[in-house]
Amino acid sequence: MNTVRTYIILLVVLIAFAAAPRPLAAAITTNGIGIYTGIAPNMGGSMHSFVQQQHFNTRNGIHDINRVQDGIDTAKIERPMGVTVGIDWKVIIEEHFFFRAAANYSKSVVGGSGTTAWTDNGGISYYALDCRYSVATFDVPLLAGFTIKFWDDVRFYVGGGAAFASGMYDNEFSSEDHPDPFTRKGQFRGTGFPLVAYAHGEYYFTTRYAISATVLYYGGSTPLLRDGIHADTEGLNGKGAYDYARIDFTGYRFAFGITFYFGSDQ
Repeated sequence: MNTVRTYIILLVVLIAFAAAPRPLAAAITTNGIGIYTGIAPNMGGSMHSFVQQQHFNTRNGIHDINRVQDGIDTAKIERPMGVTVGIDWKVIIEEHFFFRAAANYSKSVVGGSGTTAWTDNGGISYYALDCRYSVATFDVPLLAGFTIKFWDDVRFYVGGGAAFASGMYDNEFSSEDHPDPFTRKGQFRGTGFPLVAYAHGEYYFTTRYAISATVLYYGGSTPLLRDGIHADTEGLNGKGAYDYARIDFTGYRFAFGITFYFGSDQ
């Protein structure tokens, strides 16, 4: 609830400044519209779920699912890395304060699949377990903070806030060499309000255009969600029919972009 409250407060403040009559509106000196792209390492956090813990001997999702065993052809399951794209609007007030609203889409594109060794009989027999994880998110952060300009062509920002975030997380586990072959799929959709920390630097190559580098850190997840796919009951003696998991938005994002500025000081 605290994150929801923070988000609402920031939204109200942004709207108040945007709609404020003069002289408050007169203090808004610069507006900027930017686009950017970058990477999101380790998307989705551990991607832990009930089925993984109960049936595949892992208590921390992808972080400890990799195992090797003689006679099993395994392939390491790397943590997913994603790409992120976005657009933002910044308002710089009196050269030292800023507000920022943005819309971002991120999707895992590398990693998240491979094969591990697995046993369901106390280590008497091992089998190959094929694993796949994928995650995608859309978020709208509202941020505020401080900014300072150096040498007329370099500006730094530091701030924070919260975001409304919607996530999509899918997993799949299958084994063809198990005596009772199976496939278990999980599909999770949900929303959350992660907190966001923001650091940003810009270089103005004209009076109106700047190139930028950004580091963001998100912290938060959805509530516990139930698998949205119909029950998987074929194979594995019917076990793992339903799965439960959270979509974790926690992690860093690194982006590069360009911003167009307009306003009273341009």
